[in-house]
Amino acid sequence: MVERQPNFLVETQSEYTDRLIRDLGKNTVDRAILGTMIIDAPLYSKERQLLTNLEQQEQAQVEVRYDEAYTKSMSCAGNRNVKRWYPLVDSMARLKRDVSAITIDKTLEDFADILVGVHPRFKDCGTNAKWLRRIASQHLLQPLGVVHAKYAAVDNAAIILTGNFVPNNMNNLALTINNPSASDFLVNAPLSEDLSRVGYMVERLDAKTSLVLDYGNYGQPAQLPKINRLAEAMIDPKCETETKGGKLANRKPTKIYFISQYMPDGKLLEALKRAEQEYDAEVVVPLQPKGDYRLQALGYHTLFANFQRQVAGSNIATPYRPKPSHIKCLIGEYDDGTKSMLFGTDNFGTTINKFVRNTELALYVDHAEPGEDGHDLVEAVLGRGLRDTGELTD
Repeated sequence: MVERQPNFLVETQSEYTDRLIRDLGKNTVDRAILGTMIIDAPLYSKERQLLTNLEQQEQAQVEVRYDEAYTKSMSCAGNRNVKRWYPLVDSMARLKRDVSAITIDKTLEDFADILVGVHPRFKDCGTNAKWLRRIASQHLLQPLGVVHAKYAAVDNAAIILTGNFVPNNMNNLALTINNPSASDFLVNAPLSEDLSRVGYMVERLDAKTSLVLDYGNYGQPAQLPKINRLAEAMIDPKCETETKGGKLANRKPTKIYFISQYMPDGKLLEALKRAEQEYDAEVVVPLQPKGDYRLQALGYHTLFANFQRQVAGSNIATPYRPKPSHIKCLIGEYDDGTKSMLFGTDNFGTTINKFVRNTELALYVDHAEPGEDGHDLVEAVLGRGLRDTGELTD
């Protein structure tokens, strides 16, 4: 009997970046499209080598997409004048940000042939919308939104990344899917005008697995983006009917793993509390290491304090991670043996997402059964992705 070979690979993002640099240096590709939120400046040696190897693929379709407005401002992630504002938590961090702002133009000039700036397009919620609905759908804080999706499409492989192509000391993962349709989706969907009309795009890879791309400026302010609504349905079966239609699913969650660089809030926190209280599910929400800026920096300490207050007295497990993390992944296990997962770039911040919409990407596994590819994929992310990197210790 021939053993079935998986069509996916889970590795750390550092491992993937090293492999991509090595492959581009040795082999010829037909296309290599990389998407990231920001181009760092000055470039780290690994970043420069990656861009250099991409430029040398002269016969290939090659481009690096990034959020042009975010990269050039270099201040969207924090105010240089506020000492404890993320990520400027010390003098060296502030100095690096100032140097980056000065040198970014030279970096973009060096690799002008392959760097293609992409940023949110401010449009109404649909070409046929009435004027009042158009006004209601324009989020006042939307100029703060960014293209937060991170990905790569190299020939027939689609790669979802949890971090930018910037070396750091945080856990990040790369999920490679060997599927031509998935690769084509990552090449075409982020630039499609359809996003501005429908708000999100979905590419179904099989009966249980899909890619979901949320557009950054769409929808009614009170409604969550598609990825967040799928997350809510994964946690609470009562929400599944609202999100996907049909009859109420005859299943209950037994385990929920909520992995994000931030704490859950808003609707998703309420759903997690219901999963623990009403369904007796084991809910695990790993926190950043003690002392991490995401627990104490200006603004984030308020979110952390609110989270602690809301889960006080519950059985929701909140272990501290051994290492800072930038991974975003929600996994559900159910009493019928199925597993679901959202893996990608969305931090699941449901309060802020009502008002500031980022463009986000996720792989969605919808109640895959044992023996199906989606089930094996969730197991691989749990094992190689989360337990081996210390995100989960159970």
